[in-house]
Amino acid sequence: MLQNLFRLLGRLYSLLWTCIFVALLSVAAVLTWHFYQQEHLESQLRAAGQPVTVQVEQVEREPRALWDGLGNFAYLSFRYQGRPYETRFVNDTLWLSEGDRVTLLYHPELDVFGQAPPQQVSSPDRVVSRLIRWTPVADFTQESKALVLFVLVVMALFFVGSGLLASLTGLAIIRTLARGCW
Repeated sequence: MLQNLFRLLGRLYSLLWTCIFVALLSVAAVLTWHFYQQEHLESQLRAAGQPVTVQVEQVEREPRALWDGLGNFAYLSFRYQGRPYETRFVNDTLWLSEGDRVTLLYHPELDVFGQAPPQQVSSPDRVVSRLIRWTPVADFTQESKALVLFVLVVMALFFVGSGLLASLTGLAIIRTLARGCW
């Protein structure tokens, strides 16, 4: 009797931690999807974006999304060709206020503005071999890395979630799918 009680408590404890892990993987999937979308937009802006200088009309620094708390972001409001626009801007070394002029990238087909990527500064007198610290991952774009990360998180969520579902329901088909997890 006592052994069955401990077995039940152990199973409930395992299910509780699996539920917590599934919840964390779900949050990670949402965050990595957002990260991929941002990288995809930035790559489109780098490819077809045109630099446009605009005058800032309003700056809002209140966080609007969960990921705004992870960095120093501001939302800029401005007009371009008579139309109002708003874009998210990373305040790294530049503190913007109303009336400042800033150069942004404009993608005409998407009708969207974005921040120009920071310029890489390299020292011309220092030559470093490409074989030092070389990995195949360095050849991937940030967009590709973000997509791979999202796919890995979603795959982990699928297997752990289906394993949890198999434990809760006892369905044989789910156990077959989740066999790689448990």
